[in-house]
Amino acid sequence: MGYVQIAAAAVSAIFSAVGSGMQAYEQREQANQAQEMANYNYAVQQQNAQIQQAMAVQQAQTNQQIAMSQYQAGLNNAQALQDQAAAAQNRGQEEIRRIRMENERILALQRAKQAKSGVILSEGSPLLVMADIAGDLELKALDARYQSDLEVADLQRNAEMEKYKAGFSLLEEGVQKYQEAAARAGYALELQRAKINRQQGYYDAQALRAKSTQTLISGGAESFSKISSIASSEGW
Repeated sequence: MGYVQIAAAAVSAIFSAVGSGMQAYEQREQANQAQEMANYNYAVQQQNAQIQQAMAVQQAQTNQQIAMSQYQAGLNNAQALQDQAAAAQNRGQEEIRRIRMENERILALQRAKQAKSGVILSEGSPLLVMADIAGDLELKALDARYQSDLEVADLQRNAEMEKYKAGFSLLEEGVQKYQEAAARAGYALELQRAKINRQQGYYDAQALRAKSTQTLISGGAESFSKISSIASSEGW
């Protein structure tokens, strides 16, 4: 083999080695970029998950506070209505007592008037008249009781309705607690997903580095083979 051919073969081996080295370098750079991108994407996903969790948790906690405020307000309203019902019942009983006291006074005056006139009240028409008067007077007391009972029943019914509505607020508070827990669990899932994606990026980078090493080995082996072939043909 002539010197020109030897030189050409040597240059070819060198270029082959250089080419393999450049290819391996590019592959390693791609591996570094893949790892950097994996870290960047993880940081972005983690930050987004944190922001979403913080917003969801804050909203859920705010809703819990609102629900509990509504629940307590409902209980307070119910208690106020129950107090009003008790006061109305007391007023009704007092009014009935006064009406009956007045009835007794009127009947006593009537009996005294009849007795003064010499009327016998234990028999006959005078007795019926007094019974009618007593019945009419008692109707006033019964009517007062009826009106009082209506007012008390209405207030108590409204109190029970306030309790019923307060129960829905308490249920809503439980739902919002679940939403808060779900937001925290969702963050953990998103973070795990981000870690998986980052690990996949690491695997890709690792594969590129392995490929880079293989390229160097293959390129070196090819160059060594060419140089060995030249040396063998020249008897070196």
